Amino acid sequence: MFKKPLQDLKTSAPLRNSDRKKFRQKVVQQFSIEQLASGPGSNQNPNSTSSGEGDVNLGDILVPEGILSVKFRSHTDEAGIIYLSPKPPYDPLFFTFGKAKDDEFIIPTGKSSASSAPVYTLWKCPHLIPTISTPQAVIPKLTGGADLMAPGVITYPPDLESSQIVSISAYITPSTPSSVDTTTSSGVRLSYPLAVGSMVIPSSSLTNTSKGKVVDVLHAYGDHLWSIGGKREPPSEGLPFGRAGSDVGKDENQGDDKAAEADTEAQTIEKLASEVVDRTDDFEGRDDLREDVSAILRTSALQALSSSLSSLPKSSFPISASQLYTSHLLPSRPAYIPSSLSSTEEATTPVDIKHSSFKTLTSFLKSLEKEGLIKTKDIRGELHLTSFDTTHSALAEHQPYKTVGEADKKAAKKEAKEKEEAVKSGKAAGAIDVVECWKPQGTNVKFFEECKLSTSKSYTHSEVRAALQTYINLNKDQLIDPRKQHLIKLDPILASVVLSKDEWIDNLKREDILDRLIRGMQPWYQIKFPGEEVSSPKKGSPPVIKIDVKMRQGRKACTLTTGLEAWKIDPAALADELRIKCASSTSVSDLPGKNAGKEVLVQGKQVKIVLELLEAKGISKRWIQS
Repeated sequence: MFKKPLQDLKTSAPLRNSDRKKFRQKVVQQFSIEQLASGPGSNQNPNSTSSGEGDVNLGDILVPEGILSVKFRSHTDEAGIIYLSPKPPYDPLFFTFGKAKDDEFIIPTGKSSASSAPVYTLWKCPHLIPTISTPQAVIPKLTGGADLMAPGVITYPPDLESSQIVSISAYITPSTPSSVDTTTSSGVRLSYPLAVGSMVIPSSSLTNTSKGKVVDVLHAYGDHLWSIGGKREPPSEGLPFGRAGSDVGKDENQGDDKAAEADTEAQTIEKLASEVVDRTDDFEGRDDLREDVSAILRTSALQALSSSLSSLPKSSFPISASQLYTSHLLPSRPAYIPSSLSSTEEATTPVDIKHSSFKTLTSFLKSLEKEGLIKTKDIRGELHLTSFDTTHSALAEHQPYKTVGEADKKAAKKEAKEKEEAVKSGKAAGAIDVVECWKPQGTNVKFFEECKLSTSKSYTHSEVRAALQTYINLNKDQLIDPRKQHLIKLDPILASVVLSKDEWIDNLKREDILDRLIRGMQPWYQIKFPGEEVSSPKKGSPPVIKIDVKMRQGRKACTLTTGLEAWKIDPAALADELRIKCASSTSVSDLPGKNAGKEVLVQGKQVKIVLELLEAKGISKRWIQS
């Protein structure tokens, strides 16, 4: 994220005291600082660390008074916030990115402010987040913008989840050369964290033969975020093996015996490191592959110019090069894999700008401009697309094809449909199953007696349908007209069941008769919650959760949710979830009336988010009124 200079860095400003306290609380909760401080081997008070003058709150060290915040936009057009130390050289402490402020990860940049001189956060508190180790030779690649691949992982915690934030340390043996000044003692050690990233896959799926990306590196020692501060070097001493939460390796026996086998393992690590480095340079010396990728990118540009870009209004221009690349060029790549790019060791080869002969996006766009396809302009140090020639011969000759973006949308739509159908059918994991049934009453008692069925029993929808079909089969000579078999004649019994006093109808469709028959019966229902027995039958229709949007105090909209108690949903817990999901304030209040339940209020028009959250809890849309 920070391998290139930030394209838009605003002016820093100190956080208000109330905002600092909120941010400090988020840091304490996200990184489980209380649990960290009171863990094994700690003799300190929870949530505190020792200084020369007594106990100092660890949360206040990580989020000091006067902490500054500055908004930024990366070279990939991602918006975020950097939190800086309050004193020179204003080292970055944390950064966040994403639109939903209460739903974003707080990521330690590596820097913090202690009582006197600033030091790196993860070098001050290396146990703040889980650590993965990698050979020393891989670290410069990570600093250069590469991600951590599976062959480069040596040790890792066994319980890491996908998207979890982790740090990356160099795995050091006595004979391992070190490009970072980390003086080692005897035995295997880890360097202090040198990079921070997000897990792409859970660690449980890692094996000795795993391939592909494991960590999406967000920030590394030596990148442009690191250079904002004092540009300090890592601590010279290393960490004993197992102290940074990485004492699990790809082999179950990997651990204490590594120190005794350091020389042999150093050779293995060097070989492993060379394999990882080679994976990042798969295209070196392969001009044919680079030409193929370049041709595909040019075709993707023609596809984007003739489709997504041509449909944009003039007010959408100019478009930054990064936005053009991520939002239009990449989704316009062909959905198929050319044989020349699928014959390599990997099943697929990345088709992106760094694997093309252009190497950079600027060079690629300049080549299109040279052809006369587009016009560009440098705005605040970044290239922008200002216009393109819709009458160009290359666009006229271009044949549309199925794109990666279309394939992804189709797959996502299919997945959403399957999920919706699973929820409707009650087959989704954790789905709440509702069984509706009806009991004969009033005029339809005679109908069930004619079908020789019990009038004291309740029947499901399919059972009522079967009873109606049985009755029709028993009296088909009187009820079915051979010329109009889709209509059923109403004999005196059916007429008394399905018709009101003022109605005079000779025949109806089967479905209409079934609907009227069920409407005249007494409704009952049962609810089965996951892991529980079916509840006792209750008279009436199943309860419905209501979601309403109301305007309060002029134009301020708020979303109200009621009827949660019947579905065993705690209103207070739902309010907490909505506060995070919607990034809005919430409240819980009593409804008027005795035992009327509670009402959850969330600011803004949040019907879609509330609906998705309730569906995720196993409640079908059928029982949600919005």
